[in-house]
Formats: sequence, C-alpha cells, structure tokens
Amino acid sequence: MPEHTLVVTLDFASEAHARAVQASLAPEVTEPIQRSWTAVTLQGRRVSIDIRAEDISSLRASLNSNLRLADEAARIAQRARPA
Repeated sequence: MPEHTLVVTLDFASEAHARAVQASLAPEVTEPIQRSWTAVTLQGRRVSIDIRAEDISSLRASLNSNLRLADEAARIAQRARPA
C-alpha cells in the first residue's frame, strides 16, 4: 500500500488545452511503474494528477515526470490552438 500521496490540479485557459494535456498524460499513466501509481482526471478546464508512491523518492520522481510532460503538452496545445 502506498504511503505517500499527492494530488496536483492544473488549470488551463480552455477545455481544449486541458483535454490535450490529459490525452498526452494518459498513455504514460497506463504503464505500470514498480513503486508508484498515477491517475489523471479531467474536469472542464482542470486536469488533476493523483500520485501514490511507496516512498518519497518515487513520489518526487513521478511528480517531476508528470509535470514536465504536462508542461510540454500545454505548450504544444497553446501553439496549435491559442486560447
């Protein structure tokens, strides 16, 4: 059972940008990772990333990876379709 949990909610300028970020993160969270579990949910213009990990190092690594991916997906969505 994971000992550490974290939920990060990201707000975007439009639902289209939020959908693009959620769709970009979805394939990454379906891959099993040994010491952490991640779920991504979409609610309107918000994307929530729920991370659970066995240890703080795994939590940090998963958070960093997901935030980097979300940031890059948001930049691409912004260039492709400005809000």
